[in-house]
Formats: sequence, structure tokens, C-alpha cells
Amino acid sequence: MKETKNVDGLRGFFLIEAAVFFVVLFAINLFIIWAILSGPALIIATIVTWIVTALLSLAVASKYARLNGLHSDGGRKIKHYLKRSWAIIILMALFGIGISFSGGLITNFIVGLIWRDGGNIMGIFFTLPMFVLYIACIYRSFVKLGFDDAQKQVFNLKFHIVTLLLVLMFVMPSAIFDNVYSTYYFQDGAFVGVRSIFNFNIDLDVVDHFVVETLPDIDVGTVMLTLLVLAIEMGAAVFAYTRGKVMFVKRHMKRDKDYRTDELSSVH
Repeated sequence: MKETKNVDGLRGFFLIEAAVFFVVLFAINLFIIWAILSGPALIIATIVTWIVTALLSLAVASKYARLNGLHSDGGRKIKHYLKRSWAIIILMALFGIGISFSGGLITNFIVGLIWRDGGNIMGIFFTLPMFVLYIACIYRSFVKLGFDDAQKQVFNLKFHIVTLLLVLMFVMPSAIFDNVYSTYYFQDGAFVGVRSIFNFNIDLDVVDHFVVETLPDIDVGTVMLTLLVLAIEMGAAVFAYTRGKVMFVKRHMKRDKDYRTDELSSVH
């Protein structure tokens, strides 16, 4: 009983550690983007963030593998958890890139044909449908993932919450950047950031959108809206993952009420 409580405490500590790193990394990204001009800022912030995310993913995989090894025959290797976490990171990153690229092509086509005289237009007309489509793709994918994990008896909600925090760290630089610079990518570029939903204005008079020669005005509103976008993304993924397990249980319970869906070790 005492051993189980210690394991539960470790699992909770993993979540706290990941949350602390998320907050610290978010503050570092804000400082980099505020202190450096736009183009170099995104590059520098991305390099720093991706290095930290990679190291954290290795640490998380190592901790879960070690904890699992204490409570199951042979334990699970580190690469087992690395593969699972990075599959999710890559999946969500590819969804974001694909939808951002599609949205960019559509935006450039519409802006080029309809708004020829410059000025500002409401970017939400383009970003809102993109973001809704992105969330729909994430939802469907995580429902299937939750269903498959439950079927394979490796359903692990807390591990996936930690992994989703790593995902948000991975995309953090572009998420902040897209909400700070309203003109970035919208013209002369092929992408419209899928997470720039609350960044309303597209300035059609600006020609070069990669090198913005003024420091951004990062206020509390910008920070809160960026965090809101990331929270919506994570909430949809967590809900969908648990929904997948519920769907599997409803189907499987008809055949075997004692079927176990979670990981056989105590790290779930």
C-alpha cells in the first residue's frame, strides 16, 4: 500500500515537473521574441525550445521506464516511451504544418484576387476555419489512439498529459510568434499559422513579413490568448483520448467485464 502511494506521488511529480518546465520555457520564449527582431527571434527560440523538449522527452521516457521496471516483469525500455511520445509530437506537428500550408495557399489566393489595394483585413476569417479543422483532426486521431491503447492494454492518461505538455513546448515558439506579429506569413509566404486564431489583423501594406524592424508589443492579452489556444488544443486531445477508451469499454464490456485497458504496470 505504501509502495503504491509512493508510485502515485512520483506520477504526480512528473506532471508538476513538466508544468514547471512549460512555464519557464514559455517565459524564455517571450523574452527572446521581445528582445530580438522577428526573423532571428523565431529561429533562436525554436532551437532553444527544441533542445529542451528533446532532453525532457528523454528524461520522461527514462523515468517511466524505470518506474515501470520496478513493478512489472522486465519493465519497459526507454525507447518504448520515447517512441510513443515522439509519435504524438510528430503527429500534431505535421497536422499543424499541413493545415497552415493549406490555409496559406487559400489566403494568398483570396487576398491576391479580392484585396488588391492594401489596408487591413480580419485575419480571423482565415485562421478560425483552419483552427477548427486542426482541432477536428486532433480529436479524431486521439479518439482512435485512446481506443487502440485501451485495446492493447497500454492506456496511460498521465503519460499522455505529460507528452502533450511536450508537444505544446515543441510548437511554443511559432504559437507565440504568430500571435505577436499579425503580418507574419500572410503575404509573400506559403503559411498561415494555425494557432494565430486570435490575431485578427492582416496588414496588406507590409511587403516583407519576415524581417519586422520593430520590437513587438507583447502585453498580457497576447500572452493569455496564446495560452488559451494551447489550452484548447491540449484539452481537445485529452478529452478525445479518454473518449477513445470509453468507446472501447462500451464495446468490449459486452464480452468481458474484467478486461483491463490500462497499462499492466502501476505507471498508468
